[in-house]
Amino acid sequence: APNMIVLHYKQANKLQKLLAKHHCPELLEEPLIQVNVAKEKRLTVYLRLQKRGGAVVNLDKWLHEKSAVLEWSLKLKKNVSCQAKTRHMEDDLFACSDQTIKISSMDIKRW
Repeated sequence: APNMIVLHYKQANKLQKLLAKHHCPELLEEPLIQVNVAKEKRLTVYLRLQKRGGAVVNLDKWLHEKSAVLEWSLKLKKNVSCQAKTRHMEDDLFACSDQTIKISSMDIKRW
């Protein structure tokens, strides 16, 4: 399983500082970017299907149509629902004072 870090969006400044410290220290003296410069930008993503002669479909519509199959194939409802897993993850996240957690494969199994 990949290493993942989940943090509350309000902790983004800490993440920026940590990344700068290890990867681009010259940016530590620069002011942090705290503006969502793309908030008005809309992104529409399309998929080209291998079946149906390479038809092009909107990703949001495709996900909506395939959500049940995806949930089943990814075993999101094996023991608990995906929503319950999300709530367990949120509980763990908000239980930490810095609202940041590293997720391991053991955490995923526990949720």
